[in-house]
Amino acid sequence: MDYMLNPMICIVWCSQQAQCVCSGYPVLTWALFFGAVFTFLNIQGIKTSARVNTLLAAGMGAVVAVFFMAAARYIFGHAHDGADYFTRPFYDPQMWNIKSVLAATIDRGA
Repeated sequence: MDYMLNPMICIVWCSQQAQCVCSGYPVLTWALFFGAVFTFLNIQGIKTSARVNTLLAAGMGAVVAVFFMAAARYIFGHAHDGADYFTRPFYDPQMWNIKSVLAATIDRGA
């Protein structure tokens, strides 16, 4: 079941996501493409699949590294007035209202 169900789930999910990114092609075209790619990889064997997984992991690691570099560049490249600059999206003292918070937790005698 693992050799049939897992590839089918992967084909369906990958084709739907690819259609969202590149909407010029219908989902059926993407499903045929991914079905052919996954079938080819399965026929080639475990060593080819391991190499492809290694390349995919390296690519995903590179994306994560680029994200962290961009985040660090943004943080260090913009002037900020202290630690509250980083906590303001989560807690802004000017917008904080204890009554609003407690209104969600007080039992009103239902």
